[in-house]
Amino acid sequence: MRIQLSDPTMTGELVDFFRRRECRAERIDRDVIEVEAHPTLSREKARLELDLLLRVWQSLHPGVELRPPQAQKHRRSNRPSTNPDGPRVAE
Repeated sequence: MRIQLSDPTMTGELVDFFRRRECRAERIDRDVIEVEAHPTLSREKARLELDLLLRVWQSLHPGVELRPPQAQKHRRSNRPSTNPDGPRVAE
């Protein structure tokens, strides 16, 4: 999952947050990270865990918006680009 932050100064903190929770996370641009849940989780459980962790992080950093990276924002899709129950992120 790729995530773009509205505040690039918080990118390292979000990467560290995921790594402390045994997720693979890396910065791929100054304001974009890529994260994967622990590899032992099924795809469904991994998605649920990442959504939960993103909610926790956002509750701790309410001024930082998370969204899909800009390159994917312009891609056409029949799917909605947002998750009404959680943060906006790319799969």
